[in-house]
Amino acid sequence: MPFVTNINPYDPLSTEELKITALIEKGILSKDANRIASVQQFFKKHHLHTLAKFQHHNATIREFFESNSEAKKTLAEKLKDLGCANIDVISKDQQKQESHSLLDHAWSNYLLYAFTSTKREDTSGSQRIKILTDACSLGSYQGLVMRCVFNRSILASPTVISDPEKQKKYIQKILLDSDRLANLYGALGYVRKGLNLLFLSEFFNKEDKNHDKVLSQTYENQAIKSFICGHLLEDDVYSATLMAAITQNKGISALFKNDDSENFAVLEKILSNWDRLQEVFINASGTEDKDNYEMLYKQASLEIKADLQRKTLINDAASSPSPQ
Repeated sequence: MPFVTNINPYDPLSTEELKITALIEKGILSKDANRIASVQQFFKKHHLHTLAKFQHHNATIREFFESNSEAKKTLAEKLKDLGCANIDVISKDQQKQESHSLLDHAWSNYLLYAFTSTKREDTSGSQRIKILTDACSLGSYQGLVMRCVFNRSILASPTVISDPEKQKKYIQKILLDSDRLANLYGALGYVRKGLNLLFLSEFFNKEDKNHDKVLSQTYENQAIKSFICGHLLEDDVYSATLMAAITQNKGISALFKNDDSENFAVLEKILSNWDRLQEVFINASGTEDKDNYEMLYKQASLEIKADLQRKTLINDAASSPSPQ
């Protein structure tokens, strides 16, 4: 269980927590091997949320996690145990550069723990929005997925369906978070993006207007391209590492078993026939035009080729020895 004594992530440390962080800080600053070993044992013994809160409020502890390889290893193991990204996450898009460290993952996981554990009546709406927004700003996979699901539910609500301007607003929110997922999380992010695009395709497919039918087909094609990108990235080391950690070695399909969208039947068929992607897309996704599919495949291949070239540079930099 976490050592955390207050569910509000923005509250200061309690008196007891301050005493403990002071002892940890003294141990780190002492440079004594035995005291450093005791600090390491404390980190291994306690929950990720405890470590996340302590490093957030204490610069010495934070710097220790950033510079000490053993502390980093402990953090990575705890993150993977909770189904979180366990490596530094770096964007592939040079125009929208962002990177997120293990400490970012740890703090965002604690924020989401607070978000899901706190009763709505005990926390203001603005406070809850801030918690989720902060987790997403740190590149949290779970946070971005949660916000996409939230915005999808709002988009499908009667008040938004009847208001074109509100529709545009929430569609844009979904698309922006979908792009960030693909930008940061490789194959897993692309599949999540594809799911959101399939949702938008189904959303417009329900309308009778020709314009909406065109939009539905456009989003479906984008979804197909996104799934192809995910397929092409499946064996990439960066992508596979994130996939193993976040799915806890269960694979892509395990993440979508509880999805209640109407398009899940299509998605399930795609995922269960992952090795026969071309056949599945032509027969199951509604894209009967082979030339259109091949165009999408070519576009995806070019995009992923560029991504892998950038990832090679990132992996080379990540493999360099870290300071002790």
